[in-house]
Amino acid sequence: MLAQFDLEYSKYDVRYVNLDVGSSYLVLTDDRIVLQDLENKKDGASVAPEMLERYSALFSALASLLYLPAFFADQGSRIIETKFATGLHEQKQRSMTRKAIKILGASHVPFFRTIRCLVDHPSSASKATLTVQPPTMDFKSSGYWRPLASGEIGEANDGTPIVGKTWVKRTDTWSARSLSSFVVSKTSREIIGPDPGWIYIMRSGSHYDDLYKIGLTRRSSEERSIELSGATGVPTGFEVLAKWAVGDCSKVERESHERLKALRVNKRREFFRGNHQEIFLVINEVVINSQIDA
Repeated sequence: MLAQFDLEYSKYDVRYVNLDVGSSYLVLTDDRIVLQDLENKKDGASVAPEMLERYSALFSALASLLYLPAFFADQGSRIIETKFATGLHEQKQRSMTRKAIKILGASHVPFFRTIRCLVDHPSSASKATLTVQPPTMDFKSSGYWRPLASGEIGEANDGTPIVGKTWVKRTDTWSARSLSSFVVSKTSREIIGPDPGWIYIMRSGSHYDDLYKIGLTRRSSEERSIELSGATGVPTGFEVLAKWAVGDCSKVERESHERLKALRVNKRREFFRGNHQEIFLVINEVVINSQIDA
């Protein structure tokens, strides 16, 4: 989902929803320029803006994310940083990657990404539902940004010079509907099965960037993380990167370890070294298969 916000005037402009349909995206938008381009094509293709209305609550949530930086600042004690290897790191010896380093410089080729996350605290009694009121904004389409050639100077919507793009005024107005409040609800999930529990992927910032602990717990994965972090010899704590609720945790853990045995560092330990995306996909497949079998 994409939307352009104008904080000065409390408006948000054109909206886009990109729906993944496999090999391509189905794009829903109320951008008049895009619609006109489609209607001018020989096949007469067009997109109905009315289809966006079903996503109004999600656009409200999108606008509420404007508060996310303030929330992170307020919850600073809960923020952890973890570094992940990118796909380029796995392909750093390929000629394509070496060529990119030569042209762009090593500092501009991202082999790692630092992700900042909010650590979960053990759940406590709280309201099951929360009504979220997004910032007060109306939807009004009054113009759009047109990209310019590199170094070319355009004008912003207030007339000030700006490089690389220019503001094109428009006379059409689609609507003046305010964002709607939306309800966030949470329910306690009962795990059903012969051996209910959680399968988790954790890592410690003190270990190699591609070293992960894969195990099970019959409590919560967060409690297990705190327990492991308190162990002697662990300079920095473990964080939970992914977790799955399963009905037979011992079986799923055993099958996951078997599928990933080529990545296992020590057969007596639950540590695996490899690409985190591949590890995630393997465990996710095992979990899905266990649910089908059940």
